Amino acid sequence: AAQLEARQNHAAAEPEDLVSSFRGVIDKLKDQERELDRMHALSSSGRPEGISPELLEGLTSGVMIVGRDGRVTALNPAGETILGTWRDRVVGRDFREIFGSSPALLRVLCDGVEAGRATSREVVPYRIPDDRRGAGAYLGVTVSAIPGSGAAGGGAFCLFSDLTEIRGLQERVRLKENLAGL
Repeated sequence: AAQLEARQNHAAAEPEDLVSSFRGVIDKLKDQERELDRMHALSSSGRPEGISPELLEGLTSGVMIVGRDGRVTALNPAGETILGTWRDRVVGRDFREIFGSSPALLRVLCDGVEAGRATSREVVPYRIPDDRRGAGAYLGVTVSAIPGSGAAGGGAFCLFSDLTEIRGLQERVRLKENLAGL
């Protein structure tokens, strides 16, 4: 009886843990969105140099900046970790070439870079390059177009976080609900 009660208490705690994790992710994505808005304001004020390398290096979320020509101009260390690649393999290359194996991410980036559309808090699957296990990740992505024309304008800011663990928790809860229904 004690074991059954312990299992029930553990099962009841899992949804609470999941809700707590979701709140954490939502807070993190909102922080990213505020940071993106701040960066956007700096660039639209005609001061793209206001985005210092120190700022990019210090962020725990991934940041990628894509120029209007489609070439990646910046990727911070957190972005390297999340994307599973090195900065020198990405910077200077066209984003369509880099993310061709991840159509959902490519679509979101195309919307920002080519169409100038913002995307907020979208969860997209991402295929990690050179991952022999074939494992993928889920990214929480916010993209904002960089306004302007001429040499300094255009392109997009992309902020992203790894949401793979949260997605796994969702799947486990869904499976448990299905099993409970059976």
